Amino acid sequence: MEEAEVLCAFTIENRRVEVGDPVEVLPRVRIAGEYTQEGFEYLVEPNGGEQ
Repeated sequence: MEEAEVLCAFTIENRRVEVGDPVEVLPRVRIAGEYTQEGFEYLVEPNGGEQ
């Protein structure tokens, strides 16, 4: 991956990225059309919406 100068890549693993995750295999949060604006914001908020 480094030789090909790939900066990062994503998997189909459905979870948030955590500190220390290798940038070559980052998980992702799936987004579908049925989310409300508030639901989407919760999904992408740092700490998963926890305060």
